[in-house]
Amino acid sequence: MGRPLFPEPSSDQPLFEVMLAQALERARARLHAYAWLTQQAHLVIQVHEVPIGRIVQQAMGPYSRAVSRRYRRPGHHFGRAYRAILLKRTEHLPELVRYIHLAPLMAGKVEDLRDYVANSHRAYLGLCETRWLTTLLVYTQLAQRGFAGTEGYGRFMAQGEAPAIAEARLGGRGMPLAAFCRWLHQVESGRPPLEQIIEAVCQRLGLAPEDLQSSGRPVLPLARALIAWHATQGGGFSLATVARRLDRSPSTLHAAMRRHRAVRPRFFQVPLVQLIEDSPHGDTEREE
Repeated sequence: MGRPLFPEPSSDQPLFEVMLAQALERARARLHAYAWLTQQAHLVIQVHEVPIGRIVQQAMGPYSRAVSRRYRRPGHHFGRAYRAILLKRTEHLPELVRYIHLAPLMAGKVEDLRDYVANSHRAYLGLCETRWLTTLLVYTQLAQRGFAGTEGYGRFMAQGEAPAIAEARLGGRGMPLAAFCRWLHQVESGRPPLEQIIEAVCQRLGLAPEDLQSSGRPVLPLARALIAWHATQGGGFSLATVARRLDRSPSTLHAAMRRHRAVRPRFFQVPLVQLIEDSPHGDTEREE
């Protein structure tokens, strides 16, 4: 077992946050999200000129030495080096922030994220203010998808919270960080994300992508609604772009999303990253 991040949370967490804020300010870096777990610190940092390694060193190094002196423990407080994941483009930043914010829920630390004070979720909800956190970019991107302000952020998070709670109660741990990173890599590497979403939805419903051009099967409107939902809410596509690909009008897809979310909500509660990760090997759900 490794050492806890904060041996005494009431005093050690504020100390760490002060040192992190100082490192961010010196580097002119922006922190978009964070979550403190028992033995891990998750950070979403946008660097300027100073490399991420130096920022981490300037925050973790002084904190490690301070904790070692305070508790008279020899050696480095952190058991292993940090792991950095590069996000080349920002359109999937909201998904990354949601992944970070859901970490305490998946770890079984809390059933309501509003009760967890060791991450930036409460700040995004407007329940507290963290001066060294920036929320503007995530808010802007979510507003472009129809999730405006703190209320929109709450709805966006709710898409991932329901399945996360259900899986945590069953003893699951959700999508591992490595799997989430593989999905990000697939998106960043140039495979058409919209086609990937279409394939994942069709896989889940037992369809082939070419079936979407046919008619007469009750499952097809659901499939198109799911594709439109995941593409616009999680993939960053406009409804007009999805409508052109599916050969349907935006108003038709909008109505289908509203109707099917009301009568078949469980299909819309699976996060996009999980849907894509499961699609090559996932079980098929048929809805005829």
